[in-house]
Parts: sequence; structure tokens; C-alpha cells
Amino acid sequence: MKKFFVTLFVALVGLSAFAQTEWVKQDIDKKFTVAFPAKPQQEEMMGVNIFKYKDADSVSYVVTFTDLGAFGMDSATIAEQAPTQEFHDMLKGQFEGQLAGFTFTKTEIVPWGNYTTYIFEAEDGEKKNKLFMKAVFVGEILYVLTSSVPTPVAVTNKDKFFSSVAVK
Repeated sequence: MKKFFVTLFVALVGLSAFAQTEWVKQDIDKKFTVAFPAKPQQEEMMGVNIFKYKDADSVSYVVTFTDLGAFGMDSATIAEQAPTQEFHDMLKGQFEGQLAGFTFTKTEIVPWGNYTTYIFEAEDGEKKNKLFMKAVFVGEILYVLTSSVPTPVAVTNKDKFFSSVAVK
């Protein structure tokens, strides 16, 4: 009986050591919240706001957001065009231009409540990374969530990252 309790105790301690700790909810702006494995760093680069976190396995979690109103696009036009294949292809082309060396393996338009989201997956054979992206327009703001996973690392938390999105 004593052996049973020792085994149970060791199993519970082992499970708690591997249990995912609570993720940190991060307000990206007044409208958008995303959870990260830990508090992300925040920076701005060429007018794009960036929140990023890299874990011990070199898995990266990044959220960027850009106000397209500053480029003359209004929310009514975006809402009308976002569900179209042409708009999807234009956005994909923008990402392909920024991600030289990556081959897109999956692209989808996915409705999400009142919003249109885009799911992209890409691989970089040279650097051996997998890239997972979820883009969503909320009004005139384009939010892009990206998880970069080195090929030898198992893809485990990208869905948790993507599903943590909340629009206020």
C-alpha cells in the first residue's frame, strides 16, 4: 500500500511538472486580446506594432497589428472585400513578398463570428521552420498571429495561441 501511494505521489508530481502553466493574456490594443505562454516583448518597427515571445525550444509567438485606415482603407470596404478570393490572394501575395524562401502549404478563408480570418501555413526547407499564421480584420485593423516552429520541435501550442484571441 505504501508503494502505491509513493507511486501515485511521484506520478502526480511528474504530471504537474509537465503541465502547461497559465498563459498570460495580453491586450494588443483596446479591441484585441491574445494569450501568450509568458509576457511578450513589445516593439514597433516601421509603423507596425509587434508583440513577441520565444520559448526555450525556439518556438516563436508573434502578434502584429496595422491600422489600414492610415493607408486609405475604410472598414466598410474591408468588410465587403475581405471574404473574397481576390482579397485573400492579395494578402497572401503580401505575405509571400515578405517571406522569401517560404513555400505556402495551406491557405484558407475562414469565417469567425462577424469577422473573416485567413489561415496560412508555410515551410522554409532551408532553415527547417514551419510557419503558422492567422490574420483577421477588425474594422480597419489587420491583426496577424504567427507561430514559428523549428522542424524538429513538435507543434503543440499554436492552436492554443490562435484560439486565445478575443475581440472586445
